[in-house]
Amino acid sequence: MIQPDEQTKERIKNLAIVGNALNDTYSEANMDSGTDFFMALDALSKFKEGIEKLDLDESSKTGMIDLIEYLRKKIEKRMGYVGK
Repeated sequence: MIQPDEQTKERIKNLAIVGNALNDTYSEANMDSGTDFFMALDALSKFKEGIEKLDLDESSKTGMIDLIEYLRKKIEKRMGYVGK
């Protein structure tokens, strides 16, 4: 096993917050409050900042930014269901 550096751990932690929020979208707790979604958007922004600091090849960087935008749209779409 390879021990990741602290910055990598932080990026993974932020992406995990996004994954958890999207996975738990329809739980009663999420339907009562959009807090998880707001936390996910914040975490996704932090993840993007971390990715932008990396020296990646253009294809990888473009793919990561596209993935981030896709996830952002998914979160925002699901936020529309909160409180309905």
